Amino acid sequence: MTPREISIDLPHIRLAGQRWGDGEHIVLALHGWLDNAASFAPLAPHLIDDNTSLIALEFAGHGRSAHRPLGAGYHFTDHMRDAMYAAETLGIEKIDFVCHSLGAAVASMLAGTFHDRIARLVCIECYGTPYVSDHNDLPERMRERLLTMDYMNPRSTRHYDDLAPLIAARIKAGAMHPASAERLVRRNLIKEAQGYRFISDKRLTVWQPMMLSEEQVQEFIPRITAPVLMIEGHDGFTAHWHYLPERYRLTQDIRVAKLDGGHHLHMDHPEAVAAAIKQFWREKPL
Repeated sequence: MTPREISIDLPHIRLAGQRWGDGEHIVLALHGWLDNAASFAPLAPHLIDDNTSLIALEFAGHGRSAHRPLGAGYHFTDHMRDAMYAAETLGIEKIDFVCHSLGAAVASMLAGTFHDRIARLVCIECYGTPYVSDHNDLPERMRERLLTMDYMNPRSTRHYDDLAPLIAARIKAGAMHPASAERLVRRNLIKEAQGYRFISDKRLTVWQPMMLSEEQVQEFIPRITAPVLMIEGHDGFTAHWHYLPERYRLTQDIRVAKLDGGHHLHMDHPEAVAAAIKQFWREKPL
């Protein structure tokens, strides 16, 4: 199924995305770090129906979305703000989220901040912020990273003749099926006369100078009033995050499903992931 390309003009930036279906009820999908809207291409056809459509929003600097100007960063809270602005622009009063990795982190923190605006929350391979700090190294982190973005050229100037090594590098960064990796890589590229060039912002690779502590994250979790489905991959990243059980315990209404697959199981095993989501939706109708 071929999605429709969309663009959303926020007060400060233009975001791109893709839409599957024409149903009046919009499910808003947020992708992972360095991914893009193509992350949801395998899953979307299994979720939409006559009443339901899915819009995969691309975070700033990712995919076809605009880059932030110099002097403006890509902090976690910037993505939170953009997602809420986008929902407002799309006319979504109560947000029905299906999100992966960074997108799931953004959505779950939004659910704890704007609890009255979130209808349902499906998180795939992340719940709350994925990395936390004990703040012991804050001065060092600030010194190392605070100014880095402003010295970087955000635009890639290198061209590639062949996609194969780029796909292999994406798989090495996080195991997934080759077809899934190719979907993500292709949408982050543009074909020019000299060859393929990455259009995603290079500054996205600079890690944030400021992170929340686990105690701070846990201030948000009990405030989530929307029902939550958390989907873990048996071979994903969540097995290594020791703080998740306590976050689950603090959540008012949560189901945890463990399915076959790695971090990108929604791309590699879309039928099983869709079945879990639709069962959750039946149990928690709007």
